[in-house]
Amino acid sequence: MQVLVGKLARLAKGAKWVYHILSHSYDQIALALASNHRLLHYHSSHFRGLIGRIKKGQMGKDKLSQDSGRIVSFALKQASQLVHRSKSTHPITKELMADIEFFRWALRQDSGVRWDSPLAHVVPRTPIGIPYGDACLTGCGGYCVELKFWWH
Repeated sequence: MQVLVGKLARLAKGAKWVYHILSHSYDQIALALASNHRLLHYHSSHFRGLIGRIKKGQMGKDKLSQDSGRIVSFALKQASQLVHRSKSTHPITKELMADIEFFRWALRQDSGVRWDSPLAHVVPRTPIGIPYGDACLTGCGGYCVELKFWWH
């Protein structure tokens, strides 16, 4: 699941609309990770020991030596790997299944879905001036102080 979402997020770099559809996927991953954490907490004494080491190390944070800091860091890494690399399976929600089916359809060549974006939407820019304008039934006009122009 994480690999699929990673690949879709990579596609979203060029097609920004994909980010809006990934919310169900992120929610599903968060639920699965929370479930893995609970499962490990109840059934793995090794995991509980790692969590205990992490909590002990963080209580006296101001007096941590380099060695105990390394132990806490190592325990955090191991605990995180246990949660993320769990082999337990999880049900897929209806919303996520609909999103997966949509992407399967959208990635076909004959779908007609555009996977590109204008370059101006992809490259972040800092504006150097902000134009102001006004319009009415008889005319319009505006100006920009930074770029030194006006129109009528």
